[in-house]
Amino acid sequence: MKHVRPEGRITSRWYCCGKRRRCSAAALIEPDCPTELPLPVPGEETIQHSLDLAELLRREGVVRLLMRLAVLAAVVLAWGAPRVLALFFLMPCLSTVANLAAIFASSLICYAYFSIAWVYFLDLVKDALLIRDIITGVLKSFMFGLLIASIACYRGLSVKGGASGVGTATTSSVVTAITTVIGFDTVYNVVYVIFFP
Repeated sequence: MKHVRPEGRITSRWYCCGKRRRCSAAALIEPDCPTELPLPVPGEETIQHSLDLAELLRREGVVRLLMRLAVLAAVVLAWGAPRVLALFFLMPCLSTVANLAAIFASSLICYAYFSIAWVYFLDLVKDALLIRDIITGVLKSFMFGLLIASIACYRGLSVKGGASGVGTATTSSVVTAITTVIGFDTVYNVVYVIFFP
């Protein structure tokens, strides 16, 4: 946007509010701004004015970044929040159903191969199962749901490249979610064993 006039003065296109120090950089928004402020090439004033312009651009860059983040946050809240909440609350239900199915299947195996009756098997399960194991499993399932949904929403919002990009993002989301869940489970178990033996 800067150019040199024949008389040796650099000019830049700015929208001026009337005071030289409070000009906002409308050249980024409006390229054909009608007002021009001459900037002399040599001297201390040029350096100070350049520093003022650099500070102004830095502030406007921050404002533009904040506007982008606000739009992204609105999209994430409108599009991603219901999905994250749904998986956050659905994961404990899925975990409970899986645990009950595992107990039922193991009781059938114990009855078929070891002739252990259903009632005796349930007594063994009650003796072996602790309440803190159930609470730990439910808490972990909440966190797993939050991790999986957050990773899936992040990968879904950053898709590029059309239909092939969707497939790549889905594969990347699954791999990242599995790795993160395994890592989180390992860290959780280490912390749990150290602090709650």
